[in-house]
Amino acid sequence: MCSASFLLFGYDNGVMSGLITSEQFFQVFPALEGNSKLQGTVTSLLAIGCCFGAIFTFLVGDNIGRRKCVMIGSVIVGIGVVIQTSSFSVAQMIVGRIVTGFGIGILTSTTPVYQSECSKAIHRGHDVAVELSTLILGIAIAYWIDYGFAYLSGSIAWRFPLGFQLVFIIILLLLSIYLPESPRWLLQHDLIEEGGEIIAVLRGLDIDDELVITERNEILTAIQMEVSNQRNWRRLFMNDEVQSRTRLIVSSLASIFQQICGTNALTYYSTVIYEQNVGLSRNMSLLMGGFLQIWFLIASIFTWYLIDRVGRRKLFVTAYLGEAVCMAVLGAMVHVGGRTAGIIAATATFVFQAFYTWGSMANYWVYPAELLSLQTRTKGAAFATATNWIFAFLVVQITPIGAASIGYKLYVMFAVICAFIAVFSYIFFPETANFSLESVDVLFADLEDKNIVSTLLVAVQRSKEARKLVKGHGEVDLQKKRQMEKLDVEHEEFIVENVIVSDEKTA
Repeated sequence: MCSASFLLFGYDNGVMSGLITSEQFFQVFPALEGNSKLQGTVTSLLAIGCCFGAIFTFLVGDNIGRRKCVMIGSVIVGIGVVIQTSSFSVAQMIVGRIVTGFGIGILTSTTPVYQSECSKAIHRGHDVAVELSTLILGIAIAYWIDYGFAYLSGSIAWRFPLGFQLVFIIILLLLSIYLPESPRWLLQHDLIEEGGEIIAVLRGLDIDDELVITERNEILTAIQMEVSNQRNWRRLFMNDEVQSRTRLIVSSLASIFQQICGTNALTYYSTVIYEQNVGLSRNMSLLMGGFLQIWFLIASIFTWYLIDRVGRRKLFVTAYLGEAVCMAVLGAMVHVGGRTAGIIAATATFVFQAFYTWGSMANYWVYPAELLSLQTRTKGAAFATATNWIFAFLVVQITPIGAASIGYKLYVMFAVICAFIAVFSYIFFPETANFSLESVDVLFADLEDKNIVSTLLVAVQRSKEARKLVKGHGEVDLQKKRQMEKLDVEHEEFIVENVIVSDEKTA
């Protein structure tokens, strides 16, 4: 279900790139021809709809559950796709983009949480990375369908690519009907027996198995540990015993950083960049856009093996440094101009996408859900997703205007931003890889100074110390458990048993 959701999301992300500048599209929407500002608005309004969809999840997601959110989101996306496919005016297309975005916002707020709550700690990053490969597959499918239909005359050249999304929606709806609810959501809502049954099914064990009972009890303990049974939005903004507000801020920053690094400038407008900035022909620009997404998909496979082994924090730092270099090279080559510079610039876009999928992309979709506490996870993830989509709108809105007006300086700006993010991530982002979801609370617990900077510095140090006890693949060197006294935490036993995934729990 999560992979199908991301496949749909990826396809919708990529499909407009090859359509927004096509002659067949302009025949029906002549107001868009030569109007980069309006093109940016039509494309980016999807993100505004996504933002409202995330807000919807923020308000009702915890009450109705993960599966129902996916069902509702799928139906709304389907309605939006029908409106877009049948459009005969810019206004109708805009409405369709916003409605589609509303559904996508619900899906992207819900599925990462659902996945993180159903996966084992040592597989959580890998599972999300696999889903993101399906997202990229969706983008690649969209690009190549755009390319194939570009040679047809009439509105079928763009109506079919838009309408093809209905295939993914039907698949997603069918899956959401038959898959179980998240066990953590069930336990949070006092459905103890049902939650235990789902844990047993997910782990392939009997409901009376000791590991199933232990995992269920850990989740229940975490619910009790998180101060109170409040489940309203105010909890997000409280600096309580587990620093909910600080964790929300970090989750939102991770969301913002993923957008302002410049990735959507390449995803939405790669063909425009190749055509207008690099100087390639329309046909070659479409081909390059398709090849870029194939490479994006291939590079994403490496993330399956990197994300849990290397960890979130190191991947954040490495990826953003690599992206900074790529954007700097892209800006320099666009400024220089010429065939050789164009080849180097195109190469930089390929390398950028590799760094992006290895770190920024995969980490964003797993990190907020891991960092937030159980009581605030749905609302916090939805809030972080809303901020992500707001900044996605801004980036997609300014990219065609910036590329046309300031040219290479746009990419230099992205390079500076990426370098800043790398430094910030190194200093302030605590590690969460291989930590059970319930145990992340301990990284933020029992702090005398609740200042956000001090809190994050302590959390980073605690996570580093805890990671030292973990060998590859989440195994624990039992001889080092005594080193837990080095951690400035009163919950040593809790960390040993829960933060670090033991051999017994992952066997």
